[in-house]
Amino acid sequence: MSLLLYGCFGNRGNDGEIKIEPFSEDKPYSIEIARERSFYQAEKLNNRLNGMGIGSYIVQHSDDDDGTWYYILSGNIETEEDANVETERLKEEFNLESLNVVKYSDFSDAVLEFEEQQKTEVRKITSAKPNISENVYDVIEKFPESNALLVERASIINCPENPQKMNGYTPVYQFDTDLPRGVSKEMILKNTVSFTEIIYMDNLYGDRVTIGIGKLRLQTENAMKTAEKYADLILATGNYPTKEKDSISITAWKLLVGYKVVIEPRPNYLRTYLVLVDENEEYLLFSQSTDKTDNELTEIVKTVGTGGGLSNYDEFYNTFYTMPENMVDEDIFIGFTIHKLDRRYANSKGNTKWSKECVGHWAAQGYFYNAKKGVWCYGIYDLLTDDKVRFVESLYSENVKNSSNVDPINVRDVNGYIVYETKIDWSRYTTYKKVTEINFPIRRYLCMVDNTENSWLNREDILKRAERLQF
Repeated sequence: MSLLLYGCFGNRGNDGEIKIEPFSEDKPYSIEIARERSFYQAEKLNNRLNGMGIGSYIVQHSDDDDGTWYYILSGNIETEEDANVETERLKEEFNLESLNVVKYSDFSDAVLEFEEQQKTEVRKITSAKPNISENVYDVIEKFPESNALLVERASIINCPENPQKMNGYTPVYQFDTDLPRGVSKEMILKNTVSFTEIIYMDNLYGDRVTIGIGKLRLQTENAMKTAEKYADLILATGNYPTKEKDSISITAWKLLVGYKVVIEPRPNYLRTYLVLVDENEEYLLFSQSTDKTDNELTEIVKTVGTGGGLSNYDEFYNTFYTMPENMVDEDIFIGFTIHKLDRRYANSKGNTKWSKECVGHWAAQGYFYNAKKGVWCYGIYDLLTDDKVRFVESLYSENVKNSSNVDPINVRDVNGYIVYETKIDWSRYTTYKKVTEINFPIRRYLCMVDNTENSWLNREDILKRAERLQF
């Protein structure tokens, strides 16, 4: 096990910065507030805590079972009893939950400074702007920017010109979304040229807020009627004891007008949805939260379009901007998803060592359509550092390298695997092998380039597309 402490410690320094004294052998107890895989996510939360008046610091800690995390701790306390008292104070004064008392002896090999050169994570990759529709960028640049939020899950859809003839675009229907009840993906595809939904999570309190923004197609009806139509669909989903629809307006980068819809899906539980359009009738916005108050939700919506948008979230940028700067063979971007992996992911993989190492990182998938080859996709795990990728890949490869349907392959000068699936040609009553995936480790990523059920890329096709991705 190893431990590194981030920061310089003591009292206020000559530069006026407040220095935080960490736990030690003499004061061996501290309170764990949170932990993150990414140093920069931990730093963002640490800065927020210090701004709130909670003296906190970052500890990098590794163990054989759980891998490396950045722990955000507060306090240097002599006794466990006093640590428990401080824990209760933090819970009561700052409404914090899930706090744990930790002991210095459980974090062995302490190093009291976290030097810049010891940090192997790059905050943002070097990448050109992916060659996708400007309608997509118009939407993702509108999203609220906040140091108190992280992108837990995202679904980005480049809607086809003719949504009545999907021509193999079906994977967009499989995206996990948190659309308002009564609103379908089919409706979103029909009414917008691009749509993005983000589930934000508060990086301290863990509560969530969902915001969906779509760029409207040219309308035959005015946009306010479109907003009312969606509001009425929400109300029509049940015979609720409470059903309210009130006109509202919110000033963001433009004036947003529409409706606040309140329903009571179960006794004494009210759920609020905002359905808004901008004054120029270009954008449609949904917002909802099971945790935030109506006022908190409104304050977040007020920041729509006023900041740098999603590209200022590292977790988004470092996945989305791996897409090609130049597409292959007139491929068309149709969708992208990312989500932060939690313990459920490891449970679904049998709690293997490699799957537990992936927890706390972001995974992403991008989907593309080719008129001749169908819909293909690629997936990545952003494991933040080269060392972590090599370690996880070595664990993962043990599970696949002995399969009869897996062969080694060189991709971008690294060793990877090509995976086949045995298919049946019923017209000839014979079997054949279809390439399903090429996977390989590269820099901070584990990458997989895949055929879907609706695509027919051969080995050379997949390799070409792997070469175009930006790593």
